[in-house]
Amino acid sequence: MNKSIGYITGEEFMELAAVQGAKVLSAPKSLHRRIGKVNILEVPDIEKYVEEDEIIISTLFPFKDDLEEFIRLLRKLAKRNITGFAIKPRRFIQTIPEEVITIARESDMLLIELPDDTVFADVVYEAVQKISNKSVDLFLQIQKRTEALLLKMNQSRGILETMQCIEEELGIPLFLIDSRNKSFLAPGAKERLGDLDYDVCEKIRSKASDGKMSQLLLRNRQVKMYTMEVHDQNLSSMLLNLITGEPISGVEAGILENVAQMLFIQVRNYHIIREQARKYKANFLIDCLKGILVYQQDILKYAADADIQIDSQSKYGVAILNKEEWRPMREQQMKFLMRQWEKEFLVVTLEDNVVLILNEKQLEHLEELFERYFLQQQIPAENICIYVSDGDAITSLAKEYQQALRIKRIAGLCNLKRAVIRYRDLGSYTVLSLLPMGHPEILRMEERFVKPIQEYDTAHNTKLLETLSTYFGTEQNLRETAACMYTHYNTISYRMEKIKELLNLPKWDAEIQLQLQIALKLWNMNFKDRNEAAR
Repeated sequence: MNKSIGYITGEEFMELAAVQGAKVLSAPKSLHRRIGKVNILEVPDIEKYVEEDEIIISTLFPFKDDLEEFIRLLRKLAKRNITGFAIKPRRFIQTIPEEVITIARESDMLLIELPDDTVFADVVYEAVQKISNKSVDLFLQIQKRTEALLLKMNQSRGILETMQCIEEELGIPLFLIDSRNKSFLAPGAKERLGDLDYDVCEKIRSKASDGKMSQLLLRNRQVKMYTMEVHDQNLSSMLLNLITGEPISGVEAGILENVAQMLFIQVRNYHIIREQARKYKANFLIDCLKGILVYQQDILKYAADADIQIDSQSKYGVAILNKEEWRPMREQQMKFLMRQWEKEFLVVTLEDNVVLILNEKQLEHLEELFERYFLQQQIPAENICIYVSDGDAITSLAKEYQQALRIKRIAGLCNLKRAVIRYRDLGSYTVLSLLPMGHPEILRMEERFVKPIQEYDTAHNTKLLETLSTYFGTEQNLRETAACMYTHYNTISYRMEKIKELLNLPKWDAEIQLQLQIALKLWNMNFKDRNEAAR
């Protein structure tokens, strides 16, 4: 924030009685620069003591023997946005160097040559008095407008209405970002920026600076913002951002400072209320998934208390995601994504799984939802599998949850990798998963139908086992198998003959083919165990 609420312009400074006869050596537009502080500095290390919007009065005594040192200092101070210098020459220096005038004009710094009889104390006294009077006037304006605004804010319903009140009062688009990267946008900001996702909020946070203007690329357009940061004792914070191309006035800054803390309290209370509601909702959903709530009348009653809409005539299914598969994501990004899901699904964390309870329509279009909530968030699809139950009455959520867990277990056993896996996708794996994998008959089948092919592949660097799996996956179509493997048809034919030779098959009938397919599936199901044993 600015050190001083009030300020005068360079033009008003030139009207002071104490500087009558002074000359402006800089560009005319420098007269519009703000002066919030006046200082007399006659020491060589003045760089340590100057501030933004400050004008320095000096005879340049410390630099009388080395004006080049003053020129170097002037270039540094120009970058720090000081307003300028009022210099009284001819006492210790003869004239103000042309290079000093050039620097002032290039940087829009105010440069004034004071008359020989100027009394510095009179300049400071008169300027400070004028700045103080303006500060009082501005303070009264801020107080009056803040009181009116606080009255409107007290009557508003929710954070967005409160922000709309502030936006209308200041006439500047406004939005805020809290410490969880949750954004709240007043109408004007919403129109310009649209919704802000987690990564955009993180980008704004990294670029913004308290009490400063910043510029960044958002939605393929350059956006200039003034940012104010609010903290509390728990180290949570809020960035209040004004979309503006110009520095905000002292009145606007003062109003913001007065209402920001109240707005921050609203944001904090919003999260407290949401967290309490989320816990109540989570407990209700967990009770349904664990089979504690099974009667429809009980479920509908608790759902109403948790503000959850349940259609008693609709089927509901369960989709689960293993949180371990989300390791490429940041923890905060994961939480943000779950908050987004809560707008559309019933979501809860249970037994280290993220559980989504879906109605019939959502179950039907789950692949589209997957693309929207994962691929558009740039989360690698290969890292995520959603295991989805068939769907049944709301009273059967516990059964649906167990089915989703079983799908997850079988998919893990069978090394299945798909974005969305439903029970029907498992096929014969649902029955094979019931078998004890270490049974002698299962091992005998693998030894008979898979091991010879696998050993030949290892010894000769061939792909017979992959060819056989692809062959069955294409409904035993040699041409499709060749296309899938980007291999010539004759090569695939040769490989199939080689497989029959290795297995010493007397015939190629349906029974043999069935045994081969079962053996391959059992081999896949034992994949993890074999790899662990090899390690």
